Amino acid sequence: MASMMLSELQKKKLTRKFRLLDFDNNGTIEQADFQRVLENLVKNRNLSMTSHKIQGLRKTVDKVWSALHRFCDADHDGQVTLDEWLSFHHEAIRHEREMLESLPGHESTIDAMTALVFELLDVEGDGRIGLGDYQHFCRAYGVPDEEIRPSFAKLDRNSDGYLSRAEILQLVIEFYCSDDPNSPGNHFFGQLAV
Repeated sequence: MASMMLSELQKKKLTRKFRLLDFDNNGTIEQADFQRVLENLVKNRNLSMTSHKIQGLRKTVDKVWSALHRFCDADHDGQVTLDEWLSFHHEAIRHEREMLESLPGHESTIDAMTALVFELLDVEGDGRIGLGDYQHFCRAYGVPDEEIRPSFAKLDRNSDGYLSRAEILQLVIEFYCSDDPNSPGNHFFGQLAV
């Protein structure tokens, strides 16, 4: 299979997510940036950092950072640059496509990422994501408030007011893999001018 480069749209989406994660605006993502997402979520929802659910999320976020640091931080300086971020995602998406084509039914990296995203969205554990859940999630990442409602409207294809785990999976796949400028998943982390 020929190596496919990230499309301009994928670069745009991944760069937006990188900039949202770079809370201190120093041009790199560090472990503290990842922890800040969880801290913001806890603060926005008036939760306790010591709750069982949040402690579980903290462990998951720490594992994601460890994996990202291990596979993405090419120079092992404890920071992930935008170039390292894009290079990592190019390889991860290429590998994901190859695995899905050759091993149907394999639990993919996308499935694992979806599980984390769903946990961050569904803090109450009711199995469905409403606008309020999405607002807390977006605010934790620093998405401007004026982008949240229009983004949710695009994500909620069937207009039932909720996103299921299956819908989240499809949106995460679109965010990372789609080159279609009309894919609702492009707007998972706020409005994306395409």
